[in-house]
Amino acid sequence: MRLVIADLTKAHPGSESGLLRSLLSTGYSQGPVILVCHEGQASGLSTVSPQANVKVLPDSAHYTDVMLAVVDLIDEQVKSTSLADELTILSFHAAVLQLQPRYAKVADLRIRCGTWGNFFRNYGPPREPQGTAWPADFMPKEEAVQVLCTALARYAAPVQLCDLRTVLVSVDSKFAKESSSAAATPGLLKQLVTYGSYLGRVRVQYRGEDKANPLVSLVEKQGTESSAVEYKTTQSAEKLSKRMEAHLRPKKLGPFAQLREELFNNLESAAKAKLTLREVIAKAVTVTREDRGGGQYPWRDVQEFLITLMKRRPIALDDSDKVIIPDSTGRGTVVSSLRSNWRREWEGEILVGVIEEINDIDVAYAAPDFALLLYHTADTRRCTYVDELLSDLVKSGRLFEDSRTGYLSVSLQGAQRTSVDPAPMSPRSVVPPSA
Repeated sequence: MRLVIADLTKAHPGSESGLLRSLLSTGYSQGPVILVCHEGQASGLSTVSPQANVKVLPDSAHYTDVMLAVVDLIDEQVKSTSLADELTILSFHAAVLQLQPRYAKVADLRIRCGTWGNFFRNYGPPREPQGTAWPADFMPKEEAVQVLCTALARYAAPVQLCDLRTVLVSVDSKFAKESSSAAATPGLLKQLVTYGSYLGRVRVQYRGEDKANPLVSLVEKQGTESSAVEYKTTQSAEKLSKRMEAHLRPKKLGPFAQLREELFNNLESAAKAKLTLREVIAKAVTVTREDRGGGQYPWRDVQEFLITLMKRRPIALDDSDKVIIPDSTGRGTVVSSLRSNWRREWEGEILVGVIEEINDIDVAYAAPDFALLLYHTADTRRCTYVDELLSDLVKSGRLFEDSRTGYLSVSLQGAQRTSVDPAPMSPRSVVPPSA
């Protein structure tokens, strides 16, 4: 069960009731909201949510008093025998928001801290869409939303807006651009997801500064035990996987979840054509781009993704079965083949790239988060593969697992290893699952 501690002590005077009403309207908290407020705020809030648990502080309370009050409330939940397994703390106080690392590993209770603004950007009730009119000669907007929901229901994870047309066409071919001029209307899909969000059918989530390519997912139905469990799993994995992806982007490590398998297939085919390493990479990207009809992918970034992986984990072999180092000389060497386990090695390198930046990932709970990052879904098959992949990385010395905390880190041995001599990963019967 998901609970919320809502700190309103630093809210703009007069905005407290509106903030609480907006929070309640999202249905995010699955139990009574726990409020922290000043004496002068309490009376107005009690009329909005009489069932809320309220921690009232003096109007003169210092921000450290607020922080300590929130700490007490968190500790109560940690020690309680309630069914809560996820606790979200909303606040305007920096001191409160900085509490999350203190509770990074607390039994079975996942604790998150965030600002009110970020919360409403992700979960707040959307505004009715305005702007370009829906094309009159296309299907009715409500029918299009139903197609959208049917398409999203096939995926256990959010879909990027740039990939949405392919997903929609798999359900209704009318969404193919070549089917009609209406289907090719500029901004059609953005209108569709905005309207679906307004109706409460889909969720649109933006990642950092990327406002052009949000994640789109189906709003899960509540009310049954199974749907509640799936919702919890999807939400927790989704938030951490976005955090992981944000760290991978500047490192040029993708991961291009819905493109990577096709890209890797084309790399493997190009490696059989007796081309130089430089040509193999270029051809893999060119063929993938042509197969996708151009699309909205940042193709320069896709090529840099392959180059970065090749530098971090060389997998191309020359005609003497020696690893080709992708330096100025090696890039002109003809590729004879690729290492037998190269896909597994490269996907492991993507995970290493994440762990280089995030040091609070618990190996016991990491599989769904990493599976969602790599494949945009976290089914049992992919989670099993990720578990074995992490185990291989630890055994090969690339990663270190802290036996006390369970956290993963890049080992000194792995950090000092050069790309000239990549550590072998043990072959497994489990191969990378198809995306």
